Amino acid sequence: MSKIFYGWYILAAVFIIYMLSSIGVSTLPLLNAQLKAVHGWTHEQVSGPPSLLYFFISFVAFSLGFLLDKVAPKTIMVVGALCMIVCLAAYYFMTDLWQLYAVYALYSVALTCTGIMPAMVLLNRWFADYRGVAVGIFLMGSSLGGAVFPKWAAWMIEQYGWQTAALGLLIACIALILPPLFWIKNSPQQLGLLPDGKISAAMPSAAKALKKAAIRSFGQALREPLFYLLLFVTAVMWFCITALIQHLAYYMKDLQVELSLSGTLLSVFFICSIFGKVIFGYLSDRFSPKYILLLASASMALGSLAWQLAATAGMEMLYAAAVIYGIGYSGTFTMIQIVLAAYYEGPVYGRLLGFFTMADTLAGSLGIYWLGYLRTASGDYARGMQIMVVLCVLSTVCVLLMRKPEQAASA
Repeated sequence: MSKIFYGWYILAAVFIIYMLSSIGVSTLPLLNAQLKAVHGWTHEQVSGPPSLLYFFISFVAFSLGFLLDKVAPKTIMVVGALCMIVCLAAYYFMTDLWQLYAVYALYSVALTCTGIMPAMVLLNRWFADYRGVAVGIFLMGSSLGGAVFPKWAAWMIEQYGWQTAALGLLIACIALILPPLFWIKNSPQQLGLLPDGKISAAMPSAAKALKKAAIRSFGQALREPLFYLLLFVTAVMWFCITALIQHLAYYMKDLQVELSLSGTLLSVFFICSIFGKVIFGYLSDRFSPKYILLLASASMALGSLAWQLAATAGMEMLYAAAVIYGIGYSGTFTMIQIVLAAYYEGPVYGRLLGFFTMADTLAGSLGIYWLGYLRTASGDYARGMQIMVVLCVLSTVCVLLMRKPEQAASA
C-alpha cells in the first residue's frame, strides 16, 4: 500500500490554522457586544477597533510580503499563532477601551501570519498537479470557522457568561493550533520529496513544476500589463463582495424581504461559496487557470446582474443571485490565488502576494463605505448595484487580456 503523501498533512494543518484565524472576524464581535454592555461603551466606541482591523491588516500584509521571501512560513505561522493566543487571553481581563484597540492591532498580525499568505507559500511548494484542489480545500477553512465558532461562542455566552466564553475560545485555540504547527514542514525537500509526493529527480513533470517564473524582481512585475490587470480583478472582487455582504441585510429590507428569508439567502450564499472554492480549484488542475478564472469572473458578473434584477423580478431571482454570486465570488477568490502562484512563482512571490493582499483589504474597506454612501445619497441601492455589475464585467474583460509573463516577454 502506498504511503500517504505528506503534503496532505500540510494541507490539513494550514486548513485548521486558517479556520482558527477566522475567530477574529466572525466571533469576537459577539464578545465585543458583551463588553459594550458591561462597560457602558457606546456603539461608536466598540465598533472603532474592528473598523480599523482591515487597515491594520493591509499594512501588515505588505510588510509580511517581504519577509515571506526570506523567512520560513512555519516561523511566521508560529508568530501568528502566539499573537492569536495572546489576543484571546486579553479578552478575559479587558476593562479599558484602549485595550480593545491594542487587541485588534495585534490580531491584525495574528490574522495575517496565520492566513492566506504563508499558507499559499507552503501549498505552492508542496503541490503542483493538485495545487488547485488543495487551495480550494484550504480556503474552505474560513467558511467552516465562520459556521462553527460564532454558534459555539453564543451558546457559551448564554450559558456561562462572556468571560467563560472568551476562556473557552482561548482553550480551543491552544488545543487546536499547536498540533498543526508541529506537522508543518517548510518544503517537500526536507523529506526528500518533490511536489505531489514524487520521489527523486527522475520525475520530469515535478521538476518542471519547480521551474522559476520569468519575473525576477518587483520592478519587473510592475512593467508587465499582467500585474495591473490582475490587480484590478482582485480589487474589484473584494470591493464588490465585502460591500454586498455588509449591506445585504439592508438591501433585503429595502426590497421588503422578511428577516427569516434574508437569513436563508445568506445561508444559501455561503453554502454555495464553499462548493465554489473546491469546484473551481479542481477545474484549475485540469484546465488553464486563466480560463477557469474567466469562468469564475463571468459567474460573478452574472450574479451581480441577478442581484440588481432581483429588485423587480421577485424571490426566484434572489435565490438565483445567491447561488450564482456565491459560486462566482468564491471561484474568483480561489482562482486569483492560483493564478498569482502560477504566474509569479519565484523569488518575489511573497512580496507580490503581500502587495495584492494589501490592495484587496483596502478595496474591501472602500467598497463598504462607497455602497453605504451611494445608498444614503440616492435613497436606494439601485445605482450601487448597477456600478458593481459594470465593474464585474470590466473585471472579466481584464481576465481575457491576461498573458503569462513568459508570453509577454517573448511577444
